[in-house]
Amino acid sequence: MPNRLFMRPSSLLFFPLLLLLSSCGLFRGTSGGGAAEREAQKLLEKTEAASLDFAQLALSGQAQLDMPEGDMSNLSVKYRIHIAKDSLMLIQVKKIIEVLRILVRPDSIFVLNKLDQTLTVAAFGAAEEFTGLPADFGLLQDLILGNFHPLPTSLKAESRTGNPRRFLGEAAGTRFSYAIDPQLYKLVEIKAENPERNQATAITYGDFAAEGGTQVPQQGLVSVLQPAPFSVEFEHKKIQINPDDLSFSFQVPEGYLRKEGP
Repeated sequence: MPNRLFMRPSSLLFFPLLLLLSSCGLFRGTSGGGAAEREAQKLLEKTEAASLDFAQLALSGQAQLDMPEGDMSNLSVKYRIHIAKDSLMLIQVKKIIEVLRILVRPDSIFVLNKLDQTLTVAAFGAAEEFTGLPADFGLLQDLILGNFHPLPTSLKAESRTGNPRRFLGEAAGTRFSYAIDPQLYKLVEIKAENPERNQATAITYGDFAAEGGTQVPQQGLVSVLQPAPFSVEFEHKKIQINPDDLSFSFQVPEGYLRKEGP
């Protein structure tokens, strides 16, 4: 396994972090006061309200990574993610043995690479090379869970019928497209494109199952098309809401080299 696969903090948070963007203001929904606009606004509000509610959460599953420029093709890994809502996240990545342990705080990311015995410390701005906009903890949390976290301050319905329903908007020069299942009130696809920055990313969600009074996607695919191809297909095998024994242990062994990320 090439060590350089795990060198950049922006690629270490191996799926939704690649789309991380900061919220650009309070979501205002669609504009206008007609019946179609009110119906679209209601759909958006119900979808936003259908987010999974929890104090602590444990996820475990497997992912398939593909990064041609990193000499990585169809690399299968297992992961475990612990989340204390809005405050702390621990990600463990295993390939037979644990190779990465990542601690995420609202203001920083700590990446323990056990392959080359390094600790990389970075801010969320490390994702900017992929997106052109800064990242935040809340969006990473919602992208992992498939929660609706709209970035543009307004969205316009592309059509009035069909499944999924698609909504379009723009923030800081990036065009966004959100596809919503009007029966589940869940997000099934996000697309983000900024031609001037040569950036394009898509996330799809599927295989929804009832968890905590709402529907949660068990599978997803993150595809970064530009500036560098990167894709991750993931599957949550187990979801535990508010478990009693959640751990966020992050011990740095003696002798590890500390690096400062971008």
